[in-house]
Amino acid sequence: MSRPRVVITGLGTVNPLGNSTEAFWEGLINGQSGIGHITRFDASELPCQIAGEVKDFNPNDYFDRKTARRLPRATQLAVAATHQALEDAGLLQTSLEAERTGVVFGTAVAGVEHILDAEDTVKSVGYNRLNPFQVPSGIPNMPAAQIAIEFQCLGPNNTVATACAAGTQAVGEGAEVI
Repeated sequence: MSRPRVVITGLGTVNPLGNSTEAFWEGLINGQSGIGHITRFDASELPCQIAGEVKDFNPNDYFDRKTARRLPRATQLAVAATHQALEDAGLLQTSLEAERTGVVFGTAVAGVEHILDAEDTVKSVGYNRLNPFQVPSGIPNMPAAQIAIEFQCLGPNNTVATACAAGTQAVGEGAEVI
């Protein structure tokens, strides 16, 4: 049984080595590490104080201020990488067939900070002060949903949440959908 060939036509990445494929590749070639001391929050009480953090990412490069404030960081990074990949493929200027354009996204978790913020809000001032976007933006499929919204993808939309294997499995699932 022969399978149709599937090719990747555009690349995009936002990661601890760089906020573009060029910066990421340059970091790899130069043997750089994206691991360093945690700076996004106070980690002084944690047993591990190092992580791979995305540095110098500006969500306003991709979203208006209101949208950027509403979206969890994981979703911002996913949409930014998607924007880069579509630009690299030359598809941003093209009218895609919405019903034939889908999203398969891989993650371990996404938007946890919004769920934690929601818990803090409920505990401190009550549920009636809860922002209605907080809890939904913490679900793992929020990045895939936002990608579909941003780029008018009305075809299949799926999120693979298999931790470390999620990226590889998402590529395989995407190939199956195609």
